[in-house]
Amino acid sequence: MYIRYQPTTIDYANRAVSYGDGCFTTAVWQDNTLQLKKEHLARLQQGCDQLHIVGFAPTTLESYLDEHVIPQLTHDCVIKILVSIAAGGRGYQRPESPNIDVYITQHPMPKHYQMWQQQGVKLGVSSMPLAKQPKLAGIKHLNRLEQVLVKNQCLGNVDDLIVLDSDGMMVEVSSANIFWRFGQQWYTPELYYCGVAGVVRGKILETQQRTLPVSVVRAKPSVLLRADEVFICNSVMGLVPVNKICLNEQQSIDFDMVSSYFQQLNDCL
Repeated sequence: MYIRYQPTTIDYANRAVSYGDGCFTTAVWQDNTLQLKKEHLARLQQGCDQLHIVGFAPTTLESYLDEHVIPQLTHDCVIKILVSIAAGGRGYQRPESPNIDVYITQHPMPKHYQMWQQQGVKLGVSSMPLAKQPKLAGIKHLNRLEQVLVKNQCLGNVDDLIVLDSDGMMVEVSSANIFWRFGQQWYTPELYYCGVAGVVRGKILETQQRTLPVSVVRAKPSVLLRADEVFICNSVMGLVPVNKICLNEQQSIDFDMVSSYFQQLNDCL
């Protein structure tokens, strides 16, 4: 496993470039801590397991982060870690004993996320469905063309788009998971067929015994019109309240700002 920090080039024959053969995660360096580091390393391991990438060593990566990356971080930032199969020649078949490349890059914190946390976001619905592929569901693999096409639909009248699968069931928003509340029960979409199981989503499911219960369900976006509260989340933006949802020109709903239930959940993370 070959690790590079802030690389300036990548081999054109790397299978990440040719086939999206790999996975990645995005973490936040804040308060002198790489937030949710263990969860991000576990996510990379899960992704490698599902993609049958043999040889990924999370303990080696963690040591590299602790010794070579973290000492250089002087301000809040985003750390992206990408794991891929190294150069493998032409064709889909991997080499018999492929090498693994790990690329670590540093990026500025998105400025608009703090405003989203304070003011909330407006959501629409994407016309771009996600394909159902259980073998790739949950992991953050490198083939993210669907999300690129969804993002291209995010015009100025909405902040993000709810993404559905080919059955019209909710999956996520373009780059975050989604939760909604009815009374004293939270809900979030099931990700058996497609979608990304974010590390913050995972933490929420783990901490539900200290907050309101969370049910994982398959649901159409119309259920959101009856919800008491909705939020989106990922490891960079944290928990962001939704202040308006527009399913179409005839169906929309405005939400009050955050409740004590939301704040309780946010405090547990």
